Amino acid sequence: MSATATPAQRDRALRVQCACTALVALGTAYASYRHGREFALRFGADEATAAIRPLIVDGILTTATVEFAEDDRPSCGWQVGCLVVLLVRDPPLASR
Repeated sequence: MSATATPAQRDRALRVQCACTALVALGTAYASYRHGREFALRFGADEATAAIRPLIVDGILTTATVEFAEDDRPSCGWQVGCLVVLLVRDPPLASR
């Protein structure tokens, strides 16, 4: 965007950028959900668990990303990362 753009042009450009970002995010979320569900079904999960598990995994990853980005403590990212790996690799182990 040029330095001489009007506020209306900048607003329009921002709306287009947000719309494109939303489309990419929706497509990625759909692909991630389908892959996670099929993965769970292939390895023996029942229908309900296979439907919920991708949402839980993506939610954990989103939470970890936000916490890592917002927290300025040096050890926080490492701790959240370890928790995510633990929960994703072996969910029953995390509940022991």
